[in-house]
Amino acid sequence: MDIRSELQFSPQQDNAQDVSPEEEQRFTEWIQKRLSLYQMMEQQVQASIKQTVHLGSEFTKQLEEETEHLMARYRRQHQDQLQLRAALRQEVNELRTALADERRTHETGLAQTRRQAETEIAQAWRQSETEIAQQRATTRAERERMLREAYAERDRVLAETRQLSARLAELQRALSDLLRPLSAATPSFVTAPAVSPDPPLSIGEVIEERTDTVKPHDDLTLPLETVTVAPPQPAEADYVYEYQVLFRGVQSFVIASDLIDQLSQLPGIEGIRLVEYEQFELAIAVTYSGSLPLSVLLKDQMAAVAQMVDQHGEQVHLVYHAVA
Repeated sequence: MDIRSELQFSPQQDNAQDVSPEEEQRFTEWIQKRLSLYQMMEQQVQASIKQTVHLGSEFTKQLEEETEHLMARYRRQHQDQLQLRAALRQEVNELRTALADERRTHETGLAQTRRQAETEIAQAWRQSETEIAQQRATTRAERERMLREAYAERDRVLAETRQLSARLAELQRALSDLLRPLSAATPSFVTAPAVSPDPPLSIGEVIEERTDTVKPHDDLTLPLETVTVAPPQPAEADYVYEYQVLFRGVQSFVIASDLIDQLSQLPGIEGIRLVEYEQFELAIAVTYSGSLPLSVLLKDQMAAVAQMVDQHGEQVHLVYHAVA
């Protein structure tokens, strides 16, 4: 508020005619002092205002500069973040592309490996089937050859046996014809010297003896005293039985041949005949005359190469296992 206007409304102006010159002078001095004080206060207020305005402008300017620095920093950081985000997106895209390529390459490799493995398995399967078929054919041919040879040998032995039997029968008839007129002409019997009769020939001895070695006329040249007809001796009763031995798990014909050889060497085994070998099963006809049951004999003697399963009548079942 202006000091002059304040003086104009002073209540002392109404009573100015009652104031003395001294009082008026004092009042004037007081007014001047008060006016000086108000002026000084106004100057201080103006200075304070100017200083405040200056400080405010400086502060505002500093705030603007700091704000500008902060905005510039923010813009740089924002730009850096944008670039980093773009780089990350590009890296993610590259990783996705690389993963997709690697997945396709892996799937292609797996498919190729699978096809190759399937091809190799198919080739191995075909080769195995071919080898099995060849082995079966070889085994079948070998079995047929062995059977043909066995049958041919049997027929040959039977033919030779029949020839020898017929020759022996012919010799016996010739001797009987020679002795009949002698016995009719001589009333008394001629005592022959004690000559031990030859033991009857067995079938094996007859088979080994060839027909061209028999000389019937040699016996006719002997003296009548030494000619003696030995009565046929009864053959000793041999109890011989035929069994069928079946081996399972025989993986090759070599093993089958080895089993046949081992069986032929067992005590009481009179003869062995191959019946069939197919699909890893070996069937053998065995002629046995031992005292022990055949199953007990095979269980004891063949335990190293075969395991006894069971026996049904004349059939004995075993399972072959490789020697450890």
